[in-house]
Amino acid sequence: MLEVLLRDSPATGSQSLAALLEQVARSVHGLCFHDGLHPVQWSALRFFARAPSRDRTVSGLALHLGVTQPPASRTVSALVARGALTAEVDANDRRSKRVSLTRAGEALLLHDPIQRVGQVIQTLDPVQLAALGSILDVLQARLVLELRGGRTPIGQSETS
Repeated sequence: MLEVLLRDSPATGSQSLAALLEQVARSVHGLCFHDGLHPVQWSALRFFARAPSRDRTVSGLALHLGVTQPPASRTVSALVARGALTAEVDANDRRSKRVSLTRAGEALLLHDPIQRVGQVIQTLDPVQLAALGSILDVLQARLVLELRGGRTPIGQSETS
């Protein structure tokens, strides 16, 4: 099945596919400059809407985004200033802040530009959709491994 998809694709070399993936990522990124928010801010809103309560911290966001604490903190601060998030000192750990989505943040997510990407993905046939999901899962796991200098993240196997 994958052979058919690759055979029909104009770019099949690994470097060509990497460049194509970069262009797709740039297109998605470009669509996410919306409603006065930057793409990372949309990612943060989605994270705080879906993450388990224990992970809704600046540290949790930094880990999710693959960035250090300062940019994650700036992102949270900008969204707090906009009224989309609240950040309160954690009663159990005063060094940490618990971050929550506000009603304004929930309202913003109703117009999340990633929905447009989802609509485009919905146009794929079931075989393409299954292949895309499987391939993206493997690529993400391997890229995270690469970013971590070959160290497997907790809870993931190296064969992912």
